[in-house]
Amino acid sequence: MKTKVLSSLAAVCLVCAACDFHSEPAQPLQPDAGVLPQTLEQTVTPRGIALVLSQLPIGSEQIGEVHDAVDASSGNGYDEEYTMERLFRLPGSGVGDADARAASASYERPLRDLFSEYFRAAAGTRDGSGRQVEDYVNALIDSGMQIYWPYSEDWDGKTTPLITYDPGYSAESNYAYEIRIDEGGAQVIDSVVVDEALARTRPVWVVNHNDDSGFTPMDFYLRDAAAPTRAGTSHRRLILKDFTMLRNYDTWFGGASEFIITMGRAKNFKADDDLNTYHFDPSITTFTIVVKRKQVGLTLPLETMLMGDLGSDETFILLITEDDGGTRTTWKCEMTVKYNSKSYGIELGLPLNQRDDIVWRGPIHASYFQQEDIVHGRFGDVQISFELE
Repeated sequence: MKTKVLSSLAAVCLVCAACDFHSEPAQPLQPDAGVLPQTLEQTVTPRGIALVLSQLPIGSEQIGEVHDAVDASSGNGYDEEYTMERLFRLPGSGVGDADARAASASYERPLRDLFSEYFRAAAGTRDGSGRQVEDYVNALIDSGMQIYWPYSEDWDGKTTPLITYDPGYSAESNYAYEIRIDEGGAQVIDSVVVDEALARTRPVWVVNHNDDSGFTPMDFYLRDAAAPTRAGTSHRRLILKDFTMLRNYDTWFGGASEFIITMGRAKNFKADDDLNTYHFDPSITTFTIVVKRKQVGLTLPLETMLMGDLGSDETFILLITEDDGGTRTTWKCEMTVKYNSKSYGIELGLPLNQRDDIVWRGPIHASYFQQEDIVHGRFGDVQISFELE
């Protein structure tokens, strides 16, 4: 997850524009019944939504709802995230949850109700206020924003979260609202500087943008893929045994690293010696591995097939990127194949995004995977183990 909007410091929040998120100490902010921003863009920013969240009467039920959602997302192979789309449409559900499963969650006052009540109070009774509230809700649903809760599995079940947002610009710290829940509901009592070290010791909600919900993580592949039969074939399967990230690629506000593994090959290659032309079917395998920040340096077992019917004299193209979005493009790479004792150079295009970090890319001959029963290799700042079956 990476923050795509870097103009949040200039955003005008839904509450009084004179209130400064970076003031210390922070003062409780109340919705002004006579004031709504002139444009939705002034509210639908990470900073604006963090401010709104700090004003909602959040209690233990709502904190539990967010925890349910981030736990579900994490269990589905995504980061610890609760998207606005899920928050409003299927409270408590995580990214990757089937709608039928998600609909089973039930809350007396889900967060979506608190948002709606807040927008209604801010809109007041003026003409068109109902439509205006609906516009704000729909804008949040379509915003791609979310609540990210790093280290959520360590929550003690009672401590209230600090609320902050991703300021962008590769910042490693930001001010956060500290709230307290008492008989009068949730109240902002202070603002504190929060960094990753603090987020490890107490709960922090970070409002940022979601970038991984469109991916199919390895967990889904392992859960749903049927193991192909190996009987009656002389070729072997290339298995991706495990994956280790040696460093985090983004600031902690951005969350996990999403690695896209892409391997290409040329199948059914044929050449006409007279015309010196060739024909082949490009075969590409691609999937995403989501590695949480706390998993840096840990070996993650995968045990999944990368390529089937591996020949003894093939060359493969391997591309490993860490997703940062941007315009879709391709890496046009050259590879050599042999046919009738002759070598031919062909070009294969592997997809990537313009702003992606390229972790490693290059050709690998099948003999590399045949060195030992399990081959361990370092590819940039990741380590991968392969096995032939």
